[in-house]
Amino acid sequence: MKYKRILLKISGEALLGEQQFGIDQTPVKMIANEIKKVTQMGAEVAVVVGGGNIFRGMKNSAKLGMDQASGDYVGMLATVMNAIALQSALNQIDVPCRVQSAITMNQIAEPYIRHRAIRHLEKGRVVIFAAGTGNPFFTTDTAAALRASEIDAEAMLMAKNGVDGVYDDDPRTNPDAKKLDNIHYSDIIFKGLKVMDASACTLCEQNNIPIIVFDFNAKGSLKKIMADEKIEELVMIGTIHRPSFADLVPDLRTAAFFAKIGMKSLGDDGILRALIKEIEAENIRVVGIHEVIPDLLVKNGLLTKQKPDKQAQYDIKRGVEVALTLGRLDVGQSVIVQQGLVLGVEGIEGTDKLIERCAAYQRNGPGGILVKLRKPQQDMRIDLPTIGLKTVEQLHYCGFCGIAVHAGNALIVNEAEVIKLANKYGMFIKGINPTEDD
Repeated sequence: MKYKRILLKISGEALLGEQQFGIDQTPVKMIANEIKKVTQMGAEVAVVVGGGNIFRGMKNSAKLGMDQASGDYVGMLATVMNAIALQSALNQIDVPCRVQSAITMNQIAEPYIRHRAIRHLEKGRVVIFAAGTGNPFFTTDTAAALRASEIDAEAMLMAKNGVDGVYDDDPRTNPDAKKLDNIHYSDIIFKGLKVMDASACTLCEQNNIPIIVFDFNAKGSLKKIMADEKIEELVMIGTIHRPSFADLVPDLRTAAFFAKIGMKSLGDDGILRALIKEIEAENIRVVGIHEVIPDLLVKNGLLTKQKPDKQAQYDIKRGVEVALTLGRLDVGQSVIVQQGLVLGVEGIEGTDKLIERCAAYQRNGPGGILVKLRKPQQDMRIDLPTIGLKTVEQLHYCGFCGIAVHAGNALIVNEAEVIKLANKYGMFIKGINPTEDD
């Protein structure tokens, strides 16, 4: 575990949920469950929660004609309400918890006593610090930095809504906002980064408390920080389902991604290359499945008992010519040829739909051949041509007689079972090397 004792700062707005005002039970329970996960790891957790979902001192006091000091005191009371709500949610899931208030209210909460707070933490209790610092003119950010310093917290975690770190601008409104992985405390102040106020930042710097900004809405994010889990390598494998663009409802990150790549990358390869670039920008290396399990790649030559006859050999050659052209145009990977006639080429619908579609166009006589090749420009780390049991079953059902697939550049999932099934149906599978250099 990276940190033994932390202070978690949660904004009051995080408790709003879908409401415009007050406390929503759903986010409160979610926060409580996320806290429970890290306490089960052995972490000592203190919490400071804001009150902006109920009352903002500076903003609301002006509207009501109150002086700022009075408004700030009302805001402190709002944090007490939020603290009690969170305490209740934690108690319901068997997480021992104490609320300590900087304003004395013995019937509701313990008074803030530093040594008592530390003792609670040592005994595994979550401590929620309410009522800010107990003084007007100070934000809950400052209260969080102050309490983190007093309890010797090893880190202060700033929970944000929909923002997974520090950016040079708001990524929710600016798709070109750049994520800043490591910055100095002074950068927050002098660059005007909206992380916390200057006094809170200064306190953290003076006491050498690292500040970690994360998206609390991302499930398990708090646990990952505590475990210091980092994704360094990513292997992409499996079927890529192509949704209708009309049906897509992108989140902010996805919308920003498409805004960045524009219309120039709407082909499969273009989108996937842009996706890899986006992933690698997060310092994650994309690794091809062939690098991890090279035995999955199709071997050169005949793999089955059944051999392609003279007509099939011609159809394979014809299919290779067409498939290479398709690949260069980023159209598809597959083509079905029967007796020299191209029954169909793969488009955006994928190979399964191609086989299904071509079944209706078969001629009498020898069955057709599926030719499947890697596109010349295709990145081998993603979206390699793949065949499996379903491919063989579907081809047999539709009356086709064989598969020619790109040797060393395509995958066979469950190779032994696939070959066994093909032999049962009297189909051939052959790994081929296209005559054109790819």
